[in-house]
Formats: sequence, C-alpha cells, structure tokens
Amino acid sequence: MADGLQAAERLRKENPYLYDLLTKLPVTWSQRGYHAHSDRWYVYECEQPIFTVNGHGEVDKIVFSEGVAGRSSFLSVDPDQVHDFYAGIIRWIQICNEAENRLELRLEPGQLLIMNNQRITHGRGAINDTRESGRCLRGCYLAIDEVDSRLRYLHRKLQKQTQE
Repeated sequence: MADGLQAAERLRKENPYLYDLLTKLPVTWSQRGYHAHSDRWYVYECEQPIFTVNGHGEVDKIVFSEGVAGRSSFLSVDPDQVHDFYAGIIRWIQICNEAENRLELRLEPGQLLIMNNQRITHGRGAINDTRESGRCLRGCYLAIDEVDSRLRYLHRKLQKQTQE
C-alpha cells in the first residue's frame, strides 16, 4: 500500500507539468461483469482525470487501476499529450513504489484492513485462497459519501449529548 495523495503532492513539486496533466486529462474508466450473488449484469463507467482536485487546489481523490480483470480505461486526449501523460503516470507509480512510501503487511486470521480506496493505492501478492490453505480474501466496499454522512451524523449527535 502507498499513500497515493502524498505521492501526487510529491509529483506536483517535482514536475508541475506532469502533475497538471493528471489533474486535467479525462480518462474513461469502465468495468463490466456479472454479480452472481444478485444474479444481474452490471456496467460501471465514469470519465474523470486520475487526480481529482478540490476547491482548495488539493488532490482529494485518485482513480487508477492497472489492468485489473474486468476493468479497462480509455484515454481520449490529444496525441501530442499521450507521451507526457504516461510519463506522469509512470513517475507517480515510481513514487508510490519507493520503499519509504510503501507499507507491506500480511493479515493474520481474524484481522481486517480498512482503507480509503480513493487515497491509498494497493495491490497484493499471490494468495492461495483454497479450503486447504485456510486463507481467504473477501472484499467489501462502502461508498465514501455514506461513510462521511454517518460520521457527520454521529459527530453532531455526540456534540448534542455533551452539551446536555
């Protein structure tokens, strides 16, 4: 795992031009597949740059996937910008992969890892996910808006209780 936002900030300082390309050039992200548990097909698509910048000029979200099965991306930019765009991606990935920016861990039985998928870049090594191995990997996703909403609600509720 690596802090993708911190790596983006470092890229901004090192090479503002490449950073700027990753905040402005649109990428169409697409994932298609079948949810067996709900017996339905899905098509998820969005168009946005790799780095999303908030109103304060800071990157607050990263959307990136390196060829995960079932996912694809389509770049629709001026051909003159393609080389520099990929140079920006490559440099950002290099920063993420530097030893001082990486955290590698092995979860033990019963442990859970929770992360912000729009901040933390992540991958994994091979997992022998079989009954015989006793290991299994399960994913669960929460919409960040739902998490933020719940935190705001609980914070306000706690403030009310402490004022009473």
